Amino acid sequence: MNFARTTVGLDLGTRSVKFVQLGHAAKGLTLLKADCKEFPGTVESFSIEWMNEAVKMIKGMWLTHRLPSKAIRVTFSHPEIYSRQITVPKVAEDELNKAIRWQAEKYIPFPVEEAVVDYQILETGVSQDQTQMDIFLIVVQRKLLDRYLEIMDKAGLSLEFLEVAPFSVAKACLTLCAENPDEIVPVIDIGDSFTSLTVIHGSELQFVRSFECAGIHFTRSILEHLGIGFEQAEEFKRKFVFNSSPERVDDESRKVFEFLEPVLHGLAEQIQRSFAFCGLDMMMDKVQKIFVCGGGAKFQGLTTYLNKYMSMNFVLVDPFHKMAISKNFLKNQRIEESKIKLMAACGAAL
Repeated sequence: MNFARTTVGLDLGTRSVKFVQLGHAAKGLTLLKADCKEFPGTVESFSIEWMNEAVKMIKGMWLTHRLPSKAIRVTFSHPEIYSRQITVPKVAEDELNKAIRWQAEKYIPFPVEEAVVDYQILETGVSQDQTQMDIFLIVVQRKLLDRYLEIMDKAGLSLEFLEVAPFSVAKACLTLCAENPDEIVPVIDIGDSFTSLTVIHGSELQFVRSFECAGIHFTRSILEHLGIGFEQAEEFKRKFVFNSSPERVDDESRKVFEFLEPVLHGLAEQIQRSFAFCGLDMMMDKVQKIFVCGGGAKFQGLTTYLNKYMSMNFVLVDPFHKMAISKNFLKNQRIEESKIKLMAACGAAL
């Protein structure tokens, strides 16, 4: 097939590096290539060693898959991304930037002079005052962005843009998963170090909240109770099946469930707390599905447990189900198993 253009989305996560290459044509999207590489278990996230390993992994993937080195669309996640919906007076664009930066200073723990501020004007915000406007605000410390730019420079790649993962996940969900553009769409992105709730309404990003209950907390529990190595614990997570009725499983599986269930219970409570914090618990009649993605969601039976615990409809995302798939990719079973990790990379590539 001839494509009008091809794009590459690169997701720099805390414990993995992922990319997706998409072909864009009048008939729709085609998944051309994708890959996911995990950081070694001994590498501390965001350390100098982590940065060097990221460069090495990116270079290896680009060489293996023969990807272009220009116009790469990069997304990243980090616990120190600050987001908030704010209301400001309606003013001219040059005054709006000043007003937003002034508001941002109230919500960040560092001087606004050290911040990179991005925002989206909301059409479906909360303000009823015609003299006010609702803004979704994202703030990142400049030195944090500089680290990601340094990684890309050392990997020999040039960027088309760099964006935060909640924006990428929102784009992917709206384009690839949502069935009704007017519905409220919550997305639970369970990463390695932290989990993020992203709420989309009326094709706009409305709310983001992150909390520290994620994949690494399950891994630590496995390490503590089974006394195995980090890589073995990660492999164990891939194979273990959560059963919401532990009385129906064998003794060994029941024992594992008993020490993992407190972590899972904590995750469910944090999700409930986040729903309450953004008022989503009062609007569940407008929510059809709660999408779940991210590397920390790879436990089999996770959504079944959440559905039973919270009486809601949690579903794992499939970012590829609306795409044509290249013949070469169909043979890649490893990526098929990793597709729930590729949501942000898909969003960046759109």
